[in-house]
Amino acid sequence: GLPLPAQPPEGDWRGSMLKLGAMLYKRHFLEGTVAAESKSRFREWQLEGERELNEAPLSAISPISEAILARGVPKWWRERRIENARVLLQALEGWAVAKPAFREWPEGHAPFDVPFVFSSQTERDYYQHVLQQHEIFCPVEWICDTPDRAATELSLRILSIPVDHRYAREDMERIAATMLAVENLGAVSERRT
Repeated sequence: GLPLPAQPPEGDWRGSMLKLGAMLYKRHFLEGTVAAESKSRFREWQLEGERELNEAPLSAISPISEAILARGVPKWWRERRIENARVLLQALEGWAVAKPAFREWPEGHAPFDVPFVFSSQTERDYYQHVLQQHEIFCPVEWICDTPDRAATELSLRILSIPVDHRYAREDMERIAATMLAVENLGAVSERRT
């Protein structure tokens, strides 16, 4: 119920359009209507879109985003995010390799992802690599470079696991099983020695 700040009068939508194009192309890839080598193309568009968004000045929302969001977000999106976060956290209860940044959240809120804090950047990067090899999206969302050494050090150890509405319970269970399998296969202990 709070008022939003005024929109900038003009928009630079190159970044958001590249990301939208990447998502649409990815859908075609997942449906099998474009060739397997297309995966690198939509990933390039995704990364270029991120660069454009990071470098562009403050911009008005794109017309397509405004049209989609005009009616609000479906209630089930938030419900799915909450459920997915709970499934993932429960499946990794007691996991010793990394700790979730949170296990609960305020009433009325819904996490978009579950960030895990690893003991080192090396370990975080290793898990990210293994998960990506299993086609699990797990971004490093917070890159901090400030005089606050503790904040910078923490940012180097966090890996996020998305739990948004695009994922189902089975996806969360597969992600957790993959994370646990890396440890159970002895890959972590071997890598540390």
